[in-house]
Amino acid sequence: MASRSRRIEPRSGIACSDDTVLALLEESDVDFSSDDDTQNPTYNEPTEIATQERRRYDSSDSSVNSDSYDVVEPPSPALSSESIIRQATGSGLRQARSSRRPRRSTQPTYRQIPSQSQPDVVDLWTGNFEPLEVNLYEPTYVPNFDHGWSYEQFFERYINEQILLQIVDCTNRTAVHVKGRSLGLTVKELKVYIGVTMIMASLQYPQIDMYWSSKWKQPIVTSAMTRLRFYAIRTSLKVVYDLDVIVEERQKDKIWKVRPLFEKVRQGCLLQPRTAKMSIDEMIIPFTGQCCIRQYNPNKPNPLGLKVFALATPQGMVIDFEIYQGDKTFPEIRQMGFGLGEAAILRLTEALVPGHHIFFDRYFTTIKLCDELLNKSFHATGTIMRNRLPKNCMMEEDKSFMKKQRGYCEIKTRVDGKMAVTRWMDNKPVVMLSTRLSNRHADECERWSKKNKVYERVRRPEVIKENNENMGGLDLAVCPSRNRTKKWTIRVISHMIDLAVANSYLQFKQREKKKGVKNVIGIREFKMELGEKLIADNLDSTDTDDPADEFKELLLKHKKHKLF
Repeated sequence: MASRSRRIEPRSGIACSDDTVLALLEESDVDFSSDDDTQNPTYNEPTEIATQERRRYDSSDSSVNSDSYDVVEPPSPALSSESIIRQATGSGLRQARSSRRPRRSTQPTYRQIPSQSQPDVVDLWTGNFEPLEVNLYEPTYVPNFDHGWSYEQFFERYINEQILLQIVDCTNRTAVHVKGRSLGLTVKELKVYIGVTMIMASLQYPQIDMYWSSKWKQPIVTSAMTRLRFYAIRTSLKVVYDLDVIVEERQKDKIWKVRPLFEKVRQGCLLQPRTAKMSIDEMIIPFTGQCCIRQYNPNKPNPLGLKVFALATPQGMVIDFEIYQGDKTFPEIRQMGFGLGEAAILRLTEALVPGHHIFFDRYFTTIKLCDELLNKSFHATGTIMRNRLPKNCMMEEDKSFMKKQRGYCEIKTRVDGKMAVTRWMDNKPVVMLSTRLSNRHADECERWSKKNKVYERVRRPEVIKENNENMGGLDLAVCPSRNRTKKWTIRVISHMIDLAVANSYLQFKQREKKKGVKNVIGIREFKMELGEKLIADNLDSTDTDDPADEFKELLLKHKKHKLF
């Protein structure tokens, strides 16, 4: 019985001619006639394509009864019958039959991008752009009464005597706990130290020791503080006393070591007036050492460091900011279903009244975010990734769009008229999403042509122009403090001082322009004069008479550099 039920496979090496097959059929006793011989008018003779597909499928699994495959699916309309027959014949088919395994496709897979070549998707972005009227009523914020202010008064808006006193107290207490003796730091000496760091940031020597070298020394630095004393303060600075912070607060906040200074500078930023158009972007605090919240952003001048989300004016004045702490960043907003970029925008706009126009880059831009901002009476504009556009927003194919001349523009508007997608051809396509701007007031701009080696006049949409004018304000790379350190807390403290100086300068510059001053000093000169003023007003003549040997035991071990 078992031998009869065994299925015998035909030998692939034996071939029979057509005459032999006909002779065998005539000699057979099997009756092939039946009542089903009546011709069915709806019957279609199987094509060669279906026959090849049936043979290939039957050969892949011979253990399944072939009577269950009466229905054959037609081939894809994207492929011709000749191409299918060509793919199903030859050595590739014989190899697939012998192995009895489905062949894995070697073609790369791409994420589907909405385009006009998708027949199953209906284009719903065919409306007329009619943005909502969202007005910002002034005055919306308390103006600054800074007439007659000195450089120090601008700076004290962010870092005042209170936070400096806390730093002095925590630094001395930590020195007693670690070394057994106080550092002897005072508020005046701390101001002198800050002034010295401002001078160093403005001069930008490659090594700190060069400021005290016999050949390149700076008298304003050497007369204010010795080198050993400078290192002793720099390595011992503390914003909080570690033993005062409980374990729950440390686990909740990853920057608890610098949180008081962080919040003090932020409070000073929140006191500044806002403009109708604001921008939100990422700001990197450069740091290459070990830190649990260090990030890498390849699009920044200093890609490695601590990431900060910042709200700023088009002129660059920071109004609000929040540091990135991984999963603990914006937990309440992210629980509502928003992503990290969307949550950052919604969190920073809490410092604004309704009516502002917010600009941001493609890291943040989504359709969901723009709808949420519009519900809160904010307009939004930003570059957007193509894969974040909905499928029903059908745009021209990339291959054909790349062939367009420079300045060509394509606009798609949602059916409700509240949102528009603008794609502009520059060196490469630029896609913008906005709830207020599109191509209504286009202008011309100059773009460099690599082919012709000249500047060419190119038509530019309004949304591109406004985005370029209002983005890119966060730039502290003029004269920052970039001395190397292994402590991320020292880097954050230095960056907060730089941020306070930058905001103070922008506020000073606005005041001078209102007074009619044409040639306003630059930020480097402003920073040097502020540092010189801090040193001169707080330097005690008796401080330089103390020997520096008493501070050697408070210094951490570090590599000694050769003095020039």
